[in-house]
Amino acid sequence: MKNILKTLLPVLFAAVIIAGCSRESDGKEESSDSMSTIVTDTGTTGIPADAEKGLSLTSGDAALSFYVKDDSIVINSFGTDKYQLAADAACTLPAQYRLNDGDFLTEFSWKFDAAYEYTGDREEAGYRLVFSDENAGMKCDIIITARTGLAGPFEFYGYLYCTGEKTVLVQPDSYFAATIKKEGNPTAWTFGKEGWLAEGVKKYSGEYYSGTGIRKKEIKNNTIKASCKVSSDYPNPGSLPMMYIDGGDYGLIFAQEWSSGLLTAKGKDDTLTLGAALDPNGELSTYLNPGDSMLLPPVYIGVYEGDVEVGSNLFKHWFLRYKAPECMTENQNEPLTQYDYCLETDIENAVKYCGFESLKLDYGWWAGGRPAEVMATPGFWMREGLLKEGTHFLTEMKFLNMKALCDAAKAQGGTVTVYYMPRDTMLNQAGIPTSLGKNGHPEWFSNVKINGLNASADFGNTECVAFFQKYMGDFFTKNGITTWRSDFEPICHTSDKANRHKAGGNDVQYWCTVGFGELVDYLYENVPGFRYESCSSGGMMKDLFTATRATVINCDDSSDYNSLHASFYDSSYVFHPAQLQLPCGIQSYTVGGQYYTGTGDFLYGLRCSLTGGVMIGKWNEVFSDSDKEMLNKYVEGIYKEKLRPLIREGDLYHILPRPDGENWDGLEYVDADTDREIKGVVMLWKPTNKEGETKTVKLRGLMADVSYQLTFEDRPEQNRVMTGAELMETGLTVTISGDVGSEIVWLTEAEGK
Repeated sequence: MKNILKTLLPVLFAAVIIAGCSRESDGKEESSDSMSTIVTDTGTTGIPADAEKGLSLTSGDAALSFYVKDDSIVINSFGTDKYQLAADAACTLPAQYRLNDGDFLTEFSWKFDAAYEYTGDREEAGYRLVFSDENAGMKCDIIITARTGLAGPFEFYGYLYCTGEKTVLVQPDSYFAATIKKEGNPTAWTFGKEGWLAEGVKKYSGEYYSGTGIRKKEIKNNTIKASCKVSSDYPNPGSLPMMYIDGGDYGLIFAQEWSSGLLTAKGKDDTLTLGAALDPNGELSTYLNPGDSMLLPPVYIGVYEGDVEVGSNLFKHWFLRYKAPECMTENQNEPLTQYDYCLETDIENAVKYCGFESLKLDYGWWAGGRPAEVMATPGFWMREGLLKEGTHFLTEMKFLNMKALCDAAKAQGGTVTVYYMPRDTMLNQAGIPTSLGKNGHPEWFSNVKINGLNASADFGNTECVAFFQKYMGDFFTKNGITTWRSDFEPICHTSDKANRHKAGGNDVQYWCTVGFGELVDYLYENVPGFRYESCSSGGMMKDLFTATRATVINCDDSSDYNSLHASFYDSSYVFHPAQLQLPCGIQSYTVGGQYYTGTGDFLYGLRCSLTGGVMIGKWNEVFSDSDKEMLNKYVEGIYKEKLRPLIREGDLYHILPRPDGENWDGLEYVDADTDREIKGVVMLWKPTNKEGETKTVKLRGLMADVSYQLTFEDRPEQNRVMTGAELMETGLTVTISGDVGSEIVWLTEAEGK
């Protein structure tokens, strides 16, 4: 892994805009002092720099050069030593605006003012470039930096300030666009979000969405699009906010760090124009009041030598180190192994024998719409519609309050993960989130009511954000809860209220994303040991903004091993596998059960759920003795001791085609230069005998001149020693007899070789 990191040259463009709030009045927006938002830069501005002569940054062996000409930023060097892709073309800044007394949109006329050296946190250093438009009453700071400790993306972000005396309507359009050269005839890879169910996989209920998860299309003179949003619209969840431009032996990374937006790649002859917009339709507009500031989210652009597997690994290692929550790299036990507490209430057995580190209380663990204080008292633990009076779960929980449960888990070395939905309780009580009575705040809540439940909080409202910061922070701290797990839409995609966003405007999700980030950041700073996990209508918040806050994100919500196996295969090109959790139900691979799907046996399905973050469920049932024996071996033993270090530190290669329920599929994790004994693992699945009992797969990422001992988990008669060169050039031949089966093959350095 470490040896190939230096081939990457991504460029990250972020123009960060955090705008002020407004309310509707006669079709216009008026400023509201009580709702104003001012976001300040946390970095440090240093001595002046000469941007007109040119500035440059390095990251590993990569370099980026740019200069200012005609009041625009021009990239004049972008590429590796072998591939230089800069077209010496100007990058765009936010496009259009309208003053509050005007009738037409006007193009911004940005003027370059000055440049300065700049430093941030997490090994960040670079430059700040300042632009202004006096007629619009606006100032724009663009910050371009590199991380000094690991080869990876250059970052380009900034702040837009409303410095005039009038409210400004900003319509950024394609807030970032850059034209570069393209070599040959590259193919664009885009990815379905698959937050509810993997494309092309039929669920036990018969639910099915067509597709292949990964779309590949030659660019030529075409325009390729990838739109992203947060929505519980299961049939149309959109795409992951990323694409790879695959040129064969080189490629580009193009991605956006936000919950909603639109990426475009437009080919024309020998050039390629990459663009990013904030709205899935590319049409976001929002108001800025005097004195407020506003964010355009990060866009990543990278170039690498090699295929998509190489580019994907380079990007994911960089992201985990510099963008993911810091606990993901600081805590060697991340991602924590997790299970539904209702399944096994013997905490000592679950933690110490089965190997689970996180006890999850799933959606509905409370009773009705009661507020957090009530939820934390004994007697309100029955899960509506899932478990009935007299079950093991309810019997046990009657005698525990939340703090006692958290203390009991901590005493055994575990922790508690709690679902909580920021919603209107509809209770006429003081000190709780409600729209009713003299203490009610109807303006805090949207008109989003998923599954007919109470309205979701509108985090475009700053007072709402401030309330939930303290309300949730106090509840978690008081009870010793360390992990919040969200569900449905904590980021609203629409709202009938006006605050930082317009009522019903296309800027609702933008400002609710800002507010959600403010909430989660507060909890990280104020709740001891805090972690955030994202399960929002499954994986409907599967985006790179969420990945900067979430330790893990739901891969999909099917609880089905076949679906999770396929969606993980697709999404792991974009997200680090340590951040992709596979919440898998044992019944989906228990042959003969009502939820059983596909062809795999228990071991086949269990292994599908061990490729990323582990979460095991078994609705309405407790673990059987045989379940516990398998969990002890595979979670406490194999996953925690062998697999998880490779998932965290190694490279992931998709060594066989996407799982389709018929043909062999497989994954390889490898960390060839690690000091650990295990250098890699090959995981193979054979769902049918369509391709026969024997398969040869070529491995990747190994040391060519090293001899490796290959140890089969199930079939020791196939153990052997092969060199890295043989494994990568000729391949590893594996035989799985019968109609269906799976295998794990461990790679260590051969003794005496």
